[in-house]
Amino acid sequence: MRKFISHVKRIDSKWKSSPWRLSYYALISFIGGSIGWSLFNFNIYSILGVLTGSLIMVTLNAFYVMFKK
Repeated sequence: MRKFISHVKRIDSKWKSSPWRLSYYALISFIGGSIGWSLFNFNIYSILGVLTGSLIMVTLNAFYVMFKK
């Protein structure tokens, strides 16, 4: 059990310090927005807004990671 907990802590700390962290957030928000769109609101502008926001976050994060080094 201790070995499993230390492994989970190691993964968690690597994820929090990853330069691609904002892309993970964009993916999670896109998945959540898609589920919300399919359950509650079938307006095409809702899914386009979620897709556009996620794409902007991933693009900005890619530029940040490429030009940081």
